Amino acid sequence: MINVIHSNGTSFKGLMAYLMHDKDAATSERVAWTHTHNLTTESPELGWKIMAASAMHQADLKRDAGIKNTGRKSKDHVMHYTLSWHADEHGELTRAEMLQAALASMTYIGTNEGDRIGKKKKALRTQHADEHQAIIVCHEEGPDKQPHVHIMLNRVHPEHGVMLPDSKDYEKLSAWALEYRQAQNKEHYCPERVKNAAARAQGYMTSHHRKSRNMYELEQEQLGAEPNSRKATLLDQMKRRAAQLKSTSVDQKQRHKDAFRTLEDEHVNAEKLERARRAEEVRAAKAEIMEDYRPQMDELGDRQAAEMASFEEATNTLRGRVTNSWQALKTKEWMTDIRQNSLQAMGQAFQLAFSSGMQQQALDEYHSKEQSRLETQRRQKEEEAARQHRADEQARLEERRRLYTLARNDLTLSQDMDKAKLKAEWNEYAKDRLAVKSEGEREVKNTNDQEQKTEAPGITAPPETQSEPLKPEFDQVSRPPAEQTGEDDRRALESFLEKNEQQNSPDQDQGSDRDITD
Repeated sequence: MINVIHSNGTSFKGLMAYLMHDKDAATSERVAWTHTHNLTTESPELGWKIMAASAMHQADLKRDAGIKNTGRKSKDHVMHYTLSWHADEHGELTRAEMLQAALASMTYIGTNEGDRIGKKKKALRTQHADEHQAIIVCHEEGPDKQPHVHIMLNRVHPEHGVMLPDSKDYEKLSAWALEYRQAQNKEHYCPERVKNAAARAQGYMTSHHRKSRNMYELEQEQLGAEPNSRKATLLDQMKRRAAQLKSTSVDQKQRHKDAFRTLEDEHVNAEKLERARRAEEVRAAKAEIMEDYRPQMDELGDRQAAEMASFEEATNTLRGRVTNSWQALKTKEWMTDIRQNSLQAMGQAFQLAFSSGMQQQALDEYHSKEQSRLETQRRQKEEEAARQHRADEQARLEERRRLYTLARNDLTLSQDMDKAKLKAEWNEYAKDRLAVKSEGEREVKNTNDQEQKTEAPGITAPPETQSEPLKPEFDQVSRPPAEQTGEDDRRALESFLEKNEQQNSPDQDQGSDRDITD
């Protein structure tokens, strides 16, 4: 039995789309059957929507159940794990057996009231995955239609809304897989699981890095090769893979740079167009105002020319000169001068009455003031129109800057996602390369001899701390009674501890509950 727990997620819709369709295709030929658990429908498409609705109303469920909505908040409501069987069992498996195994495995995930779930924290209630909403999907893939089942769980409890604890799920599923084999009285395809369970029962910590799928498939292709040839082939493939990743990194950097430059250029050009548009609108407004005032200006010019001609004609007669004097006195605002300096104002009035030269000067000043008033009105209209167009331009520029900021933020987010994806590929490459180097230091085992393949102990420290001896550590999984481990398990554990003390830095192959193959 192979049990793989995938990372928790946030999208029921996304995971269901993956489970209900073939890889990179719109077909669903690999889906053999589906089953819903704790849902009011048998339809997976409706089931994931119900699960999503329950997760969205987590706070309401807690409130209705009288539970405080406190503690750490998480949006990772989706739990996903896979159960796979050995290729030798495919002909014997039935839907009922696979469904029973999936439902039984759910009873092992969770905690009991009072169980330790942290350094200083204990579970407040008994809560297991079989109480939660779930959708089980069986896939049949490969040329032999090898079956395996996917379990999609809603971590939010449908009654009280408390998130499903996920402490040491790998070890709990490993304990279930061990009991599953023992209950069937069948050969265990992963002897390392037995040794790991015995070690954990004695308080030892076990761990092993799970190989990536592409690394596993790569090693399977090279299992029949000689050790040196196999390592050289793997390293050569790693080299080509690194070159491809480096090329992708360079292309991505240039592509991101070009995208930002294009966005910036578009924004700058758009602002230039807006300013040019405002200038053209102001010119058009001034021309329109000028056309509106042209009749008034023509009329004023004609009237002032007529007044000047009449003034010149009137200077030839006494009556005309008197009329000109009176008109000059009316056009001269001498009443104001009288209030300020009466003696000077009276002198000017006397001169206006008898001097034709001063009378003509007064008429010219009056005409100039009329023209100035009309010109001022026109300019005020033009300035008002220009202010309005500038305000419109500023509003348009602010809207363009807002849209530019949003586009820049979207581009930054998109590029950050690209960078994170590429970084994850580099991290996976680094792990695979480390595994390839370690592979050259271990003896290549005969894949046809299962006992020889799993002869070396599989309980070792993580790769980065293999030089340190194993240390007892608290194990949250309940330890099985001594009589259940069996005499063989006791001898296997003693043999491992003895070899570990002698070697202190074992170079044997490792195995664990998270291996790809049994």
